Amino acid sequence: MTTRIWLCPECDLAMTPPRLATGTRAQCPRCNHVLADAKHGSLNQLMALIITGLLFYIPANTFPILSLSLMGDEQHNTVLAGVRALYEEGYLFVAFVVFLCAMLIPLIRLAALFFIITAIKLRKQLMIARTLFRLYHRLGEWGMLEIYLLGILVAIVKLVDIASVHPGMGMVCFIGLMLSEIGISLLLNEHHLWKLLEDQQ
Repeated sequence: MTTRIWLCPECDLAMTPPRLATGTRAQCPRCNHVLADAKHGSLNQLMALIITGLLFYIPANTFPILSLSLMGDEQHNTVLAGVRALYEEGYLFVAFVVFLCAMLIPLIRLAALFFIITAIKLRKQLMIARTLFRLYHRLGEWGMLEIYLLGILVAIVKLVDIASVHPGMGMVCFIGLMLSEIGISLLLNEHHLWKLLEDQQ
């Protein structure tokens, strides 16, 4: 029988994986880095948040985030239009980063998690689901919806003295998308989900 070993990502200490009760966490005995957190969230709760996030995704990126009125000229700005504007102004790298972190990666993570949970429930395509779960984990640090939202709020503060600025429906949907992702991160127990994928061979 193969013995499983955990390696602390901070100090590389090897240890035997502990059994965690719901609501507890495992920490490295050497550096106190959190290794696992036994969060409680059912697959149905996660699926509800994933579907909510997917429903918010398209309007969040295509509906106006801000409506800007200056000297009679009114503009409606969307996330997609912002990426296009950066590209047309020659800021190719910035446009690519915004598109990647604010649009593409959040969609990939939501779609991947939807497939993973569906595969677990149906007990099908588990090999693909395991590959997607690795991808989901690796992309976790690249989804930056909250940073993009913070940038929008800073822009509102700076523009409010010189123009009339009104948040649009896209802003509401964008916040809904961000809250859905936060809810998923709070409920998702990655170790439990990985165990479900491994057990259903």
